[in-house]
Order: sequence, then structure tokens, then C-alpha cells
Amino acid sequence: METYNITKNLAIGASVGGHYIILSDYHNPGIFYPLYNNNSPVWLPANKLFGINAYLTSPGITSYTWSRASTSYPFSWGSAGGYLGIAGSSGSSAFEERDGVFNLTAQTACGTYTGTFKWPVIVQGWGLRISASPNPATSHLTVSIEDAAPEAKALSSNETIAITLYRFNNTTPVKTWTFKNDQSKFNLNVSDIQKGQYVLKVQKGKYHQSEIIMIE
Repeated sequence: METYNITKNLAIGASVGGHYIILSDYHNPGIFYPLYNNNSPVWLPANKLFGINAYLTSPGITSYTWSRASTSYPFSWGSAGGYLGIAGSSGSSAFEERDGVFNLTAQTACGTYTGTFKWPVIVQGWGLRISASPNPATSHLTVSIEDAAPEAKALSSNETIAITLYRFNNTTPVKTWTFKNDQSKFNLNVSDIQKGQYVLKVQKGKYHQSEIIMIE
């Protein structure tokens, strides 16, 4: 399996820090995934292998323990000190979700930190295949529909294509562009968008696909 590494420093608590890395053959390299304690989704096609490696690196930690929660899907896992490794595969049906849920207890100079971290592993329905470049972007972003399911290709040229930008881990749209279904490449001006990590969603009729992008 070809792998890519995605690393992001994060603040878990006042004196606890670390990062996590996703291993997969599906996403583009160099995309950062910030860790949220309640929702760090991993979107994959059906039946794809993946791995998640989480590390605690703060010098203020004196001891720490990871444990799999009783509500977690039974992914393979292991830990050593602050390191947590999760491995498994996505489900077989579109939008099927398997939640990896793990508890952390860490002793720090400020006291005891406890938290629960959730990785929803979600099968992404396929109707479109898209690409977005450059990624990271600064002022402009080119979005292309590389391929589409036969049902999506059969849609009328008058069908609306909506491209919506969401801040990562937030369902509130930041900006939406609309086009007629008579082209497959779109130039988006993102110069007025705040720097950060976003989810770009392309919707054509009832079919859609998403890509994670960075704006710098």
C-alpha cells in the first residue's frame, strides 16, 4: 500500500501537545489534518486500508495512557506511552461510518488531563472525481471534474454545479460558487478567504465529491 504522511501540531490541553499522521493510498500528500477531540473524520472509498498514528510530544507530560472506548468500532490498535496506532479498512457501503473512539489520560505539571478522541471513518459515495490545484492555494484555485459516474455524465448542460467551501470540521459554508453544467474546469478566486484548512465540495445534481485544501 502506498502511504502518505500528514502531520499537524496541536494543542490538546494547557500543557499537552502532539500531532497525528494518516497513512493511506487515497489522499494527496501534504494535507494537514488538525486533531479535534470529538471529530477528526477520515473519508475513504469503500474497502480501503488506512492507518492513523497519533503522538503526544509535549515536554510537560510525565505519563499518559491510551485506551479504546467501549463505543469504538473494533479497529486494530496499539499504544506505547503517548503513541497510539489505529489500523483497519473502510466499510463497503456509501456513507457508512465506523468510529474509532479512544480515551486519553495524561499526567502533566498542571494536573491530570482526560479526554476522548474520535476518528469517524466514513465511506465516501462516488459520483464525481475531482482535483483542486494548487494545494495549498493563495489567491486562485483551479477545480476540475476529472471523471463522473454515467448518471452524472448524463445530466443536462443546464444542471447547476455548486462549489462550496467549508472550514474544516464545520458545516457552515464560507463561500459558494455556481456554474452551469457546460464545463469541467473552474477557476475560483480565494484571495478573500482567511488562511486555514477547508473542505471543498463540488455538487452536480445529487452527485458530489469533496477535497481537503489549504489556503495560505
